[in-house]
Amino acid sequence: MGVKVKPRKGESIERTLRRLKRIIEREKLRRDMIRHQYHETDRERRRHTRSKNAGRGRKRAAAR
Repeated sequence: MGVKVKPRKGESIERTLRRLKRIIEREKLRRDMIRHQYHETDRERRRHTRSKNAGRGRKRAAAR
């Protein structure tokens, strides 16, 4: 799976790179690349998910 971005007529390289980054974020490729960067066991994945969800619960309770 690859993403190709060609510069449009008159478009600068910086603008093309911003467009590429936006596409990557939209397709959630960056998150997957980071997640697959290191091997993580199922137990570690569950532990990370639980801790992330616990933080969300604390934020919601504080907002009330």
